[in-house]
Amino acid sequence: MRPGCLTRGVTRYYFLRRDGMDVSLCFGIGEIDGEFAGHCWLVKDGVPFLETRDPRPLYSEMYRLTGSVRRSMIPSRKNELEQSRS
Repeated sequence: MRPGCLTRGVTRYYFLRRDGMDVSLCFGIGEIDGEFAGHCWLVKDGVPFLETRDPRPLYSEMYRLTGSVRRSMIPSRKNELEQSRS
C-alpha cells in the first residue's frame, strides 16, 4: 500500500459518508517498477475523487466499499442535530 493512502482514504471515506456524500473506497493492486504495490482511493460519480492523478491506469481495482452497505452504520451529523433538537 502506498504510504498514507490507506489512512487518508479511510478517514476521508468516513467523514464524507458521515456528511451524506455518496463516495466509495476502492482498493487496487498494480506493478510499479517491477514490484507489486497497493493503493486505495475514493470514487465519486464513477471517477476518482480528491486524487492528484487517476490511479486506474496503474492499479487494478480488487475491492470496493460502497456507501449503500455502510451508510446505516455511519451516523450523520444531520441525524445527530435532529436528535439533539428533540
